[in-house]
Amino acid sequence: MACGIDLTDERADASPVTSAESAGPMGRSGSHGPGPVSTAQLKLLERMRQALRSQHYSRRTEKTYLMWVRRFIFFHNVRHPSEMDEAETNTFLTHTICQRVVR
Repeated sequence: MACGIDLTDERADASPVTSAESAGPMGRSGSHGPGPVSTAQLKLLERMRQALRSQHYSRRTEKTYLMWVRRFIFFHNVRHPSEMDEAETNTFLTHTICQRVVR
């Protein structure tokens, strides 16, 4: 618990989340972002973009989701989300909240 916020999952029936579920149907690659994107990330981002478009999300939503995915990946030194678990997600969310990125 940091900044007075506890991000642990209190559900008794919480089941493990697969990488496809945790990634969600997110964004397309754009020219704005923290820097160059690796080949592995392009595949992930392309899959997210296709999933969003198949669900008829707006281009603006794609862009926003992609921004958050990139922030998460770069926060953890360009590790693929499938290599991370709940602890990394909680670390990122706690950092984001404490740095007041989300207002």
